[in-house]
Amino acid sequence: AGEERRGEAILRATLAGLERTVGVEHFSVPGVALPLADVLRRRGEAVEGGQLARRSLATRRAQLPEGHPQIAAAESVLGAALSALGRYAEADSLLRRSVEVMERRFGEGDTDTRLARGRLQEHIARQR
Repeated sequence: AGEERRGEAILRATLAGLERTVGVEHFSVPGVALPLADVLRRRGEAVEGGQLARRSLATRRAQLPEGHPQIAAAESVLGAALSALGRYAEADSLLRRSVEVMERRFGEGDTDTRLARGRLQEHIARQR
């Protein structure tokens, strides 16, 4: 827990500095905001994590083509946050699409694919 708290503090400081320097809609911002969103979600702060993930997804969708794996990664983090909030229908489509994109692009053994699949599995287990 202590390491995760330190990691969160570093991510928050990095995100704040990045947003001040390049702006909130810069392409690089989701690269910091999404890991922070996932940390928050895992710690039970799914509302704040979901807000960061939703903003990151919007940035990536505005700048990348449909089906891009960076969009899929943002969908996965947002889907996990929504699932944690009990918004299962919205979460399900995001999580399933993210796994499909990751598997198609990188294969089943890829780290990002495994992370996305793990979030989907958590979502499915939460509904039982």
